[in-house]
Amino acid sequence: MNIILNGDAHTLKTAQNIDAFLQDQGYNGKLVAVAMNGAFVPKSTYASTTINDGDKIEIVAPMQGG
Repeated sequence: MNIILNGDAHTLKTAQNIDAFLQDQGYNGKLVAVAMNGAFVPKSTYASTTINDGDKIEIVAPMQGG
């Protein structure tokens, strides 16, 4: 299954929900925001939102500075 993650091609072996995907990508426990196919995904729906072939995922983390 092929997706786009933060603008780069990425391959998943199986369909996963956003919670599992974030864990696999090393974001477990970190404060991040997720958009899928241009729409914000509320954290409360990560476990029930499945990533499908062709999806475009953006993961952003807040940064300090100015």
